[in-house]
Amino acid sequence: MPRIVNYTPNALTQVGGSDLGAPFIMPNGKVGLVQGDTWDGTVAKTGSGPWWRSPVILTSPTRNPGANALAIDGAVRGGDQLWAYPHNNGTFTTVLPCDAITIGGRIYIWVMVTAGLGNERWCEIWYSDDLGENWINSADDAGTPWAGYKWSTSEYGGKRTMITWERGRDGFVYIVSTGGLARNKNAHMWRVPEAGIRNPNAWQSWGFAGGAWNWGNPPTDILPSGTMCGEMCLRWIQGHWVLSYLELNQGATTVKVGYSGVPATATSAPNNI
Repeated sequence: MPRIVNYTPNALTQVGGSDLGAPFIMPNGKVGLVQGDTWDGTVAKTGSGPWWRSPVILTSPTRNPGANALAIDGAVRGGDQLWAYPHNNGTFTTVLPCDAITIGGRIYIWVMVTAGLGNERWCEIWYSDDLGENWINSADDAGTPWAGYKWSTSEYGGKRTMITWERGRDGFVYIVSTGGLARNKNAHMWRVPEAGIRNPNAWQSWGFAGGAWNWGNPPTDILPSGTMCGEMCLRWIQGHWVLSYLELNQGATTVKVGYSGVPATATSAPNNI
C-alpha cells in the first residue's frame, strides 16, 4: 500500500516506524495517539531504526479530520518513552499499550508487559496528572487495595489481557477485554466506577448465568462463538457505542455500533453482540 501522508514528520516527533495509535481525548482537549513499539530513523517500518521505545504518545489538535489528514503537532515527553525501563532486560522485552482514558485531569493507560509476541507476562495500569510528562504505576500506591498488584494474564481464561475502555457517562468505565497478541480468544465485558478504575476488586464482569445477563456474574464471551479478537477500540461516538476489533479468523476488522447502553447489546443470549 502506498504511503498517503507522512503521519509523523521526523523533524517534529523523531518517529520513523511505529504501530497502534489508539486515540483518546487528553485533559487539555487534544487527541492523544498511544503508540506501541516505536523507532527513530527514515524507514517507515516497525522494527527499523534506533531509539526503541514504548509506550509513546503523539498529540494532535485534529478532532474531526474529515477529508483532511490528521495533523500531528507534538509528542508527550518529546517523543520519548513514557517511563524509563530497559528493553530485552531478561524478564520482558517491551511494554505494549492497549488503550488510554482521561478521567478528570488524569490520564490512565493499560499496558501489557511482554516477553515476545503473544507472550504477555502481566498487565499494569499507569497514570499521569500532568498531561503525560510523569507517570506512576498504580502498583506503587502503598496502602491501597492494589499495592503491588500485577494484573494477571491467565485469569478468566486469559481474556483480560488486551483491553479497551471508555467512560459511560453514568459514573462507570466500561471495558471490553480479550487475550493477548496471539489474537485467539473471544471477548469479555466489565465495568468499574470511575473512582475505582485502578482497584481490581472494584471491577465487575458481565455474564450470563441462571438464564439472565447481570453484572457480577462470571464473565461470558460476548461475541459470536469462534470469534478470535485482536486490537480493540471501544468509544462513545455521536451518542452511540462503537466497538472495533481485529477479527483474526475472518482476516478483517469488524465494527459494531450499539444503539443503547453497553449491557443492552448482550441481553438476549450469549455470544450475540
